[in-house]
Amino acid sequence: MLRHCVSAEWLKLRHSRIWMILMILPLVSVFIGCANFAMNQGALQKEWYSLWSQVGLFYGEFFLPILIAICNAFLCRLEHANKNWNMVMTAPVPAAYIFIAKLMVAGTLLIFVQGFFFFAVFPWW
Repeated sequence: MLRHCVSAEWLKLRHSRIWMILMILPLVSVFIGCANFAMNQGALQKEWYSLWSQVGLFYGEFFLPILIAICNAFLCRLEHANKNWNMVMTAPVPAAYIFIAKLMVAGTLLIFVQGFFFFAVFPWW
């Protein structure tokens, strides 16, 4: 039954545009970190390590918590509209399955974003 709850959550996200937010926020973090590294070349001595730390600083401190909040809010937005939580809670599915399904989908999306961030920052050259 949990599998059905997870597939229902994925169905709700099928035509959404959350993927744009999931791609743009890590890229903004990379650009801000690179710009901060470029402006502070005198203070930052180690080349790649300093760049990586600046990008990770902006992503981990500012953008990742915002991204987690946006992802979770987006997953719960349908239930908050028109008081649909009442209808969800009266469904023949245990409430724990619904919350676990939302947690699994949010975790999967955030793992995907972390992988995307890794490939955006990793030195391929």
